[in-house]
Amino acid sequence: MSERYTMPVSCKAALFNPSRTKVVIVELAPGKFGLPGGHMEADETPDVAVRRELAEEIGLTDTRLIRTDFWLRPGKKLVLGFMGYIDESTKFTLQPEEVTSISWVELSQIADGSVDIGDYSSFVMRAASRAV
Repeated sequence: MSERYTMPVSCKAALFNPSRTKVVIVELAPGKFGLPGGHMEADETPDVAVRRELAEEIGLTDTRLIRTDFWLRPGKKLVLGFMGYIDESTKFTLQPEEVTSISWVELSQIADGSVDIGDYSSFVMRAASRAV
């Protein structure tokens, strides 16, 4: 029997306002921005993992999410992309051991690169254009 190859899996969420003009980003370290989410634990499904990570990082516990995308990151990590809609008045609970800030940014800032979220940018733009 041949050996199985395993790789780390990360689940990230693009959380849009209802008009899809803004998305939630988190600051992971000073000047390093990304999407809320994180690694799956060995005993979790992707849906459970992304919900746990949203609760841990930004205090969000009840959001409808749809798995919409996946890609391989450099270093051989599989990323599963989820999307959902929340109102801009949603109250977040910052978890400083997880992220240093939470903010809404305009999609135009992601598109023009004035807000850099690394390789998550293309996922956010694809998700924003999806009809869901």
